[in-house]
Amino acid sequence: MKVPYFKYCFAFCLFFVILGRGASSQTHYYSDCFNGGIVGDGYNSWYSGESSDIELSIPIGSDVIKAFLFSNLYRFQQLNIPALDRVVSINGQEVILSENNSIGEGYLLSPINARITTCVQDITNYIDPTNNVYNINPGVDITPVDYPLFCEFYILVLYSNNSYPISCIDITINTFDALPHLDYNLYSSSAMSSDSDIGLSVHSGSICNMELDRFEVGINGTNIGAIGGQEDNTSVACAGVIGSFDYHNGTLTGIGNDTGNNTMHGLDAIANIQPYLNDEFEFNVSFDYTSDWRPYSNAIHQLFLTYSTSCESFSASVTENIQACKNQPAQLQATGGNAYAWQPQVDLSCYDCPNPVFIGDTSRFYTCRIWNTDSCSKVLPVKVYVLPNPAVPSYSTTPAQCYGNTGELEINNPPAGFNYALNDGQPQTSSLFEDLQKGYYILTVIDNNGCESDTSIYISEVNSTVAQFSVSPQSGNIPLEVTLINQSQHATHYVWYIGNDTIHTTSTEPFTHTFNTEGNFDIALVAYHTTEECGDTTNKSVLSEFPFTVIVPTLYGGYADGSPYRIYTSGLSSLQFKLYSDDGRLIHVAELTPSAGYITLWESTDIASGLYVYHIRAIAEDGTEKMITGKLVVV
Repeated sequence: MKVPYFKYCFAFCLFFVILGRGASSQTHYYSDCFNGGIVGDGYNSWYSGESSDIELSIPIGSDVIKAFLFSNLYRFQQLNIPALDRVVSINGQEVILSENNSIGEGYLLSPINARITTCVQDITNYIDPTNNVYNINPGVDITPVDYPLFCEFYILVLYSNNSYPISCIDITINTFDALPHLDYNLYSSSAMSSDSDIGLSVHSGSICNMELDRFEVGINGTNIGAIGGQEDNTSVACAGVIGSFDYHNGTLTGIGNDTGNNTMHGLDAIANIQPYLNDEFEFNVSFDYTSDWRPYSNAIHQLFLTYSTSCESFSASVTENIQACKNQPAQLQATGGNAYAWQPQVDLSCYDCPNPVFIGDTSRFYTCRIWNTDSCSKVLPVKVYVLPNPAVPSYSTTPAQCYGNTGELEINNPPAGFNYALNDGQPQTSSLFEDLQKGYYILTVIDNNGCESDTSIYISEVNSTVAQFSVSPQSGNIPLEVTLINQSQHATHYVWYIGNDTIHTTSTEPFTHTFNTEGNFDIALVAYHTTEECGDTTNKSVLSEFPFTVIVPTLYGGYADGSPYRIYTSGLSSLQFKLYSDDGRLIHVAELTPSAGYITLWESTDIASGLYVYHIRAIAEDGTEKMITGKLVVV
């Protein structure tokens, strides 16, 4: 019976939905059909560090298609502690077990407060088809008992052999909590042939014995036996049962204490379930804990479904496990099919297409079911490892001058191998950005993995132009010639304002200016770089006077020594001196033609003590006149 693709797409989306009293589920990890067979066996050491041999009999003339190492990561009370990588060896070759290879979030064993996650490692290159015995050495685990532990190892090998008909494998992994009753609806990826064995193998843990701690197994409501006990190849109590099998040529064969009949019992955890099936694609399997000794503590880790099919083998592929930067797009790709379905439906741009784009912030395991026909498909896994985006290193900025693009951005202690870009420009290995103008920029930091982080930076602006000059002399007689020396910094243009004169220049050479009139004159200099907006201003004053001198004492007390009252003059042709009392009466008048030096205006006894006001009218030799007024105290 062939069923349209849409039914299987719907079924795949609901794959392993739990219908019974339990609230649990599984992940359809992998499926394929090919000319050849499948063999699997395992071993559990727990904390003991014991090694053991397992049997993987591969027929002569076969080639290894794919080999998986399944291990179960137990977290006990310390559920949030990261698991340390563990090194195990297979026939002396080291394999690093890592939490990065975990499938989903695992499931909880409530009574012992343990969370179990299945980890899968591709060990195809470790398997030699001519070798039937493999030693698993878990090494010595030195972590405390309540720390995460990798244990319960199982090796599954898919081998090709053109002398055999097509065999199929569906690998399912439990990912939700263990309960006393687990009830699954399972779907095969391709149509199961009813004229050959259909094998079901159970890899379990923490099932101690058959008397008090067993699981009853049912197929489509028919009880096919109970499983429980301690495997022969381990000294660890309560290690659980390991369904060891070989499937090829349409026949299920047990390895060791497993038998390929229609029942399961004790350590025999495989069965040919073909007699219990009435559909070529789906069936129900249940696990019931029938004791109150340790409820909720039995673990079902993986189920291996093997069968023959009328489907032809076809080639398909998916992207190898990829690394994706946090919240940055990463391309996934599947090929070889007519239809596709990705699970889970989270963080992908599409779920029924061959090439979805992943954008997310959490590492995630995906499967892609690839259909060749309505009845024939395979499931391939992809693990997307989300890498953290780099932290933006510390940086320093140099402000831009207001006259141009002179700002700089430099990364302090740049990490090796990082690249940097500004405003989505071309990434560069140099950690220095130059010739920047004032404004906001987006700095992008790109690490060795190509992951990016952005931050906004601001380049400020400064005006370093300094207007400065010296003038010499700053005072003197008319005509007063002064020398102006431009001492400005970071400027290209200069504007001098001297009295009523305005001088524009780009030169900093000293120059002279002559003042021909009397007064206190301001000299201003505006210096700027390129534009006047980037300028600075400074000013100084110059005193220009007539070329004569009159020095008048304002305090006189010559009575004690009999000295006369004198003033000092130079450059005069005539001088008139008038002295007034504080009530305005004219007391003394002197008009003379003085020579340079001191001039006596009265003797010590001529003027009485008191406060006086004087007026001097001085005429220079060139006819220039100056009026001088002040107060005089006689004591």
